[in-house]
Amino acid sequence: MAEESPRLILHGLAGNNLERVRLEVRIGGLNLITGVAGAGKTSLLEAAVAELRAAGHRVVTVDSDPIGRTPRSNPATYTGAFDLLRDLYASTPEATALGLGKGNFSFNTAGGRCEACEGAGVIETGMRYLGRVDLVCEACRGRRFHADVLSVELDGLSIADVLAGTVQEAADRFRAGPPKLSRILQAMMDLGLGYLPLGQNATRCPEGRLNGSSSRPNWRGSRNPASSSWMNQRRVCMRRTWRRCGPHSTGCARQATPCS
Repeated sequence: MAEESPRLILHGLAGNNLERVRLEVRIGGLNLITGVAGAGKTSLLEAAVAELRAAGHRVVTVDSDPIGRTPRSNPATYTGAFDLLRDLYASTPEATALGLGKGNFSFNTAGGRCEACEGAGVIETGMRYLGRVDLVCEACRGRRFHADVLSVELDGLSIADVLAGTVQEAADRFRAGPPKLSRILQAMMDLGLGYLPLGQNATRCPEGRLNGSSSRPNWRGSRNPASSSWMNQRRVCMRRTWRRCGPHSTGCARQATPCS
């Protein structure tokens, strides 16, 4: 007979509409808290996390807020993978011959970024009646970097090409690269983010998937990992559209009925 998994039991949890609630979760497994809107799911999670932290446990919490408020943030910059990629490209013979250092392989600083769009890849243009729209920069064609930086390649790819590729492609390409970079990319793969472009605009990333500033040490292979991770995700539509509902959504794009 298989040995029963150990359990964590918390008593007397309270908050908002909750009073003296008992919570039992399985250690080393995936535990779900479900319920209708207003049932107290978030209150229960927050009370449990507060109780664990008060007892001295290191806990990582992840919510549904976007990982960045600026389009200059992306999964590569957020997880630390971008710094490691810059190190790799700056160490190539081509970069040395052109006098390019790590600082040049950044779309945020002069000397490496495309100056026409200042590393944004797009140029914001005002439209009289339609607001402001982003047009792809004609100078760099949306690649964000100076021509000299784009001429430096690893296995036939520039740093812009790597950012335009998916996490899966980067993980496969750098599997035998620096261990720290490999660990970060594998962690993203383990979360099911292999489809995501490594340089995806942070404001357009899936909510909650990479979030939680306190989770960054775990991305980077910390020797002091969290004892548990608690995730607070918004409801997810399970209809065929597989579309995440917004905070004020009343139904799916293809359904006239409200989400359940």
